[in-house]
Amino acid sequence: MAKEKKETQIHLRISERDAALMRERAQAAGLGLSAYVRRCALAGGAPAPVADARELRPIYAELRRCGNNANQIARALNAYGIGGAPAADVARAVAQLERAAQAVADAMEAARP
Repeated sequence: MAKEKKETQIHLRISERDAALMRERAQAAGLGLSAYVRRCALAGGAPAPVADARELRPIYAELRRCGNNANQIARALNAYGIGGAPAADVARAVAQLERAAQAVADAMEAARP
């Protein structure tokens, strides 16, 4: 489907403070000012911020490592019973999961407009 041409302009009178706030929010959402205003007006609210893939890659890698560790621990528990996984391995996996969860929470907080 071809993009619709945007030929019509609408002019608004707003304060410099409001203009600055709109620019900040557009930037935080990863959009240009026109796209931000268009989405806000047509969607009935502010658009969700766009996540930066470069920021999410290390978080994704950390979560994958944690998942691998959890799978290894589950395999050991299934094979050898509750005593089969050393406590240090369990503690390390839990700590990695907690770090990954905190990294995701931090990224979500940073993405808020």
